[in-house]
Amino acid sequence: MSPTLLRACAARRCAWPVWCLAVVAPALRACDMIPDQPGSTSRAPSSAPTSASPATESTASASVAGPPAAPLANYQVLAQEAAMPVAVRVQVRAMPAAQMHAPGTSPLIQGLSELAAAQPATYAYAVNLLPSRDWYRSHGGVGHYSVGSATHPEQMISGMDTRVEQEQLGDSTKALMLDFDARDIPDGTHAEMAYTQYTATMDVDVSRVALKGVYTQVLVAPRIIVTGNASFFAGYVHYPLELPNVAVDNIATTVRIPAGAVPDDDDDDAPRLSVRDPRMVFAAYQAEVAALTQRHPAVAMVFATVPLTAGGNYQRNFFNESLRAWCAAHHRPLLDVADLLATDLNGNPVSDAQGPRLAPELMDPQTHAPNALARARLARGWWWMMARLGGWTPPT
Repeated sequence: MSPTLLRACAARRCAWPVWCLAVVAPALRACDMIPDQPGSTSRAPSSAPTSASPATESTASASVAGPPAAPLANYQVLAQEAAMPVAVRVQVRAMPAAQMHAPGTSPLIQGLSELAAAQPATYAYAVNLLPSRDWYRSHGGVGHYSVGSATHPEQMISGMDTRVEQEQLGDSTKALMLDFDARDIPDGTHAEMAYTQYTATMDVDVSRVALKGVYTQVLVAPRIIVTGNASFFAGYVHYPLELPNVAVDNIATTVRIPAGAVPDDDDDDAPRLSVRDPRMVFAAYQAEVAALTQRHPAVAMVFATVPLTAGGNYQRNFFNESLRAWCAAHHRPLLDVADLLATDLNGNPVSDAQGPRLAPELMDPQTHAPNALARARLARGWWWMMARLGGWTPPT
């Protein structure tokens, strides 16, 4: 959508969701064209959730035609991962995969390394930072790369594309994944279509001119008759003049702008959505994976939910719910990072008024980041996902 059109919408007080859909819809339509993932299965489509509560896992009936369920690595699969046969773990170790994450430490990558060090007989796994292109041809395991920067999801998404092409990962790996940071989507509460927090205000001063009809103004002028050297006053002449009756109204007020809306780059007053808005991230993420899948159809593109924090997760939960529903409907493998982090040690979901949140037992008390238990869960979810992409079917 052009800035001119956005300004026009703002001037006419268009509803925010209308032009938000106009921005997001083309990317979503492009994502519907993603071909099925190689070696993946899928679960029955489910409708998009309408609240921040966790999506309910749907199970396809045997009588319903369609592809089987795609791998969904959430808290429920950890028991299956614990019972994974040794032969399957050997197969996982031989599978080359790549992961992109924000600069710094990735909890998932850290968890894979920590598990390998603590229990090498079970979780020995090659983890390599910035491996060469040839590494994938002779090694299994995961290579990982820093892309973009935290709080800039658009840079991470574009950085994934650049890294895949530079390192030729589409030709040398079996699976690719972008691991978001919790800071990529801001804290906040609900609003139109996504959340209702307002964090900014905008002054509006409007002048409105309206035609109220026509009124007659009579002009009076003296009539002077000049003859020879004399001038005579002959009374007054009335000249009726019709003029428009115009009313001018001035409206000066302050309006609230939805969280994430910021001024345009050219410093005019036309608002646009922030790149951290969950709707924008959701569309850009799917569009990028769609493009990569079109270019590299032999690689499994694994989606991942955004990690949760101790609180203020409404916008992250909106993104995660949308992604879960989309992956279920389009049969895409999903590493549900958020669900793995939002379940306590007794298997109970943890939430607050804004939906699922990081379980206290899984949070470092000093940094409020995922602790070693949380990182181990993420790593085990990755093991399960790779086994499923490799063709393993867990016993029911």
